[in-house]
Parts: sequence; structure tokens; C-alpha cells
Amino acid sequence: GEKGPKGLLMKNWPDFNIGHMSNPKYLGHFIEDGNMGVMTGWPSNKLIGIDFDDDDALEAFLDLNPELRETATVKGQKGAKLFVRTDRVPKNGKIRNESGKDIGDLLSDGKQGVVHGTHPDGMKYQWVCEKPPASVDLDSLELPDGWTVPWIRPVEDQIADKYGRPYQQLKDLTPGKLNESFWAGLLYAKYI
Repeated sequence: GEKGPKGLLMKNWPDFNIGHMSNPKYLGHFIEDGNMGVMTGWPSNKLIGIDFDDDDALEAFLDLNPELRETATVKGQKGAKLFVRTDRVPKNGKIRNESGKDIGDLLSDGKQGVVHGTHPDGMKYQWVCEKPPASVDLDSLELPDGWTVPWIRPVEDQIADKYGRPYQQLKDLTPGKLNESFWAGLLYAKYI
């Protein structure tokens, strides 16, 4: 097949909303064989894409998280994009295996996942699972040993969610009294 275009035809797409779907001028931008993407992050009610560029990495992840075999999934050339609805909107970033190699991306705020059209390498995007996006708690997802992913938050952030900031911030923005609960929780998490 013919290679698909790389890049966006509509530059302000992150600012679009459902109201654009009744605007004839906006709808006129769609071309018959064009690609379409799904906006991820906050505008899509915490929908994110876990985009694997490698079939083996995708299978390793799905073996540990078999429930995600039943979530909305689109395949391009290799790997696939898994769409899930999450408990929070993490930052975009790379998914890396145990040797540090990039094996995918987290698509969140300000990103999109292409779901229809032609991949830059010429094949059509295909839905391999047309079920609704699964709802997941990101912290409950299992990972192969040594992988790093952008949705795992530093332990300090997790402790702050539970016990508050590490110190009281004064009105002049200088640190005040230490939050002993935070520091005890952090020590416990790291060393016990």
C-alpha cells in the first residue's frame, strides 16, 4: 500500500471539542482516506494510550495484565495501542525495557493515538479489539522486571498524597515545620 502521511493536517486539534462535530467548516477538513486520531488525557476523560512499538514487549505486558486483552486496541505496523480509562492522567513519556531500550510511549495529555487510516509504513491501522476502553488503576498494572514506565510515580509523590507535603510552606514561600508523618512514611517505604 501507499505510505500514509506523517504529521497533522489540523494544527490546533488539542483545542477541539464535541461542538466541532456540528460545524460544517470543521467537518470539511476530513478527507476520505485521511487518518483519524483519538485525543488522550484530560479532554477525553482520563483516556490514555499505552503504545507499544514491539510485538514481544506487547505480549510480555499482556501476559502480566491479561485483562487488557479485552480493551480497545489498534494495531499499526508492529506492537499496538491499548486504550484504557485511568484513575489519573500521568505525564507522557517513554516505556523502556530492562536494558533501557525504548519499546513504546504513554499517550496522555496533548497527545493522540491514530486509530484509522494508513500507517507511515503503508499498512492500514486495524482494530484488533473493538471493546470499550478498560478502566484501570495504573498502580495495579504489572510490569516485566526492570521496565520503566511514565505512570509509576516517585515514592515521594505517593507518600505526599497520603500524608501531605514534606514540610509546611510559609506565606513567604520558605519551608516551615517538617511534616513528621511524611518523613516517617518515606523512611518506611524506602528502608523497611
